[in-house]
Amino acid sequence: GHRRDPTPVKSRYKEPPARRDSTSVQDSVVAQEQRELEQCTFQPQVNNPKKDMHVAKLYLAEPAWLRLSRPRPVTPQASDASLNASTPARASSPFSNARPQSSRASLGGDPR
Repeated sequence: GHRRDPTPVKSRYKEPPARRDSTSVQDSVVAQEQRELEQCTFQPQVNNPKKDMHVAKLYLAEPAWLRLSRPRPVTPQASDASLNASTPARASSPFSNARPQSSRASLGGDPR
């Protein structure tokens, strides 16, 4: 007789993957961000830059979340050969003699 297929589901192994509409994904991301912003109630009170602060105005013209979400550009380090020729060598460790000598007496030691 006729045998029944134990798994009536068709295999999709060799079929191309279903394409998703990228605009609908982007729209859903934008909608999610809008819902999150509606819940945000914090509004910091900050001063505007003064008239002569042109660089600060240019910096603040871009939204903070956009500025902070990008990786920072690579800047030359003090260890570069061009800088070492003109500047004296310094200890680069943040733990090397960071505290001034005068503060040791105030730590409860003998004041004599």
